[in-house]
Amino acid sequence: MLAQLQRSDRTALIEHTIALWITTKTAASDSSRTRDSYERAIWGFRGMALTAGIDLDGFPPTDPVQSRTLEETEHALAALGLIAQAWASSAAKEKQLQEGISAHTYNNRLATISSFYRFAKERRLFHLDNPLEQIERRKVQDYVSARPLFNEQIADAFAKIDKQTLPGKRDCALLFLLLATGRRASEVRLLMWKDLFIYDGGMTIHFHCKGGKELYDHLEPRVVRAMLDYLKAMFQYDPALSSLASGSLIDPDQRLWLSLSHKRYRQGLSQRGLADIFERYFGMTKIHATRHTFALTMLKAGATILEIMQRLGHSNIATTSRYLNSLSSAENRLASHVLDDMGFADEEKSLTRF
Repeated sequence: MLAQLQRSDRTALIEHTIALWITTKTAASDSSRTRDSYERAIWGFRGMALTAGIDLDGFPPTDPVQSRTLEETEHALAALGLIAQAWASSAAKEKQLQEGISAHTYNNRLATISSFYRFAKERRLFHLDNPLEQIERRKVQDYVSARPLFNEQIADAFAKIDKQTLPGKRDCALLFLLLATGRRASEVRLLMWKDLFIYDGGMTIHFHCKGGKELYDHLEPRVVRAMLDYLKAMFQYDPALSSLASGSLIDPDQRLWLSLSHKRYRQGLSQRGLADIFERYFGMTKIHATRHTFALTMLKAGATILEIMQRLGHSNIATTSRYLNSLSSAENRLASHVLDDMGFADEEKSLTRF
């Protein structure tokens, strides 16, 4: 009976640690998507560990709570490390099955589980070192997939929008805001009416950003006009009738971006809904491309790395520097000089002289 109670207490401690870790990790962002991601990771890893015959503390779930020898503890750490590598390499999607897990995904998975063990050790919930501490991460080229949009792509996309319709007014304002601020898709999508401050024809938006950061953007007049056009059409908002920052007749918790599809009419726009809008005009679902475009355009316009770091909401300048280096790596300002020196004539340039 005592051994049974001890086993139960040990399982309860592991599950309590999981719940406390998830709550702590997601408290700042208050995002259900982030919570789901952490839950899938830790329960997926635990499932693989249990299949291998051990729980998250490295010992069989049927074992009672007891003192462990150094040799037993080292064996538990090694076993958890091997399972972590197998779990981080596991594939479910068709593309992953064919091409394998990317280094970025593999490292992110290990980092998530490592965070759990650091959390448990710091709070003395597990008498166990971090089993992932000594596991090597795969080499990753920073921001290798970061690609900005071309000006022609942007022009073509906005030319497709019928700005006389309600969906067109929404899509125009939404895409304008993403491109003009460089904010992440979720930071724009989840905006509420209380995040808007409208005054004398101007507008400031309060963004709730990654890592719990609270950032503000004063919108450029062209973006303000697109936003007001949408607000008037969707909410019958009339700035002339309200001197209040967020409008007096609209619920402050009203979601700003609404779906206009048959099934979700006037409900908050979902991530899938936003991706569909982006794909309609740009032919792809990588909404983060607007953030890449904003950053690179800021750099070309003469902004300092510090200014770009602040606008993007990065925590340190080194991250911004690596990000910008990757975005601008495809450009070679001396490409024409190189070909000139090699003796290749630019026939088109010659023709323009006459």
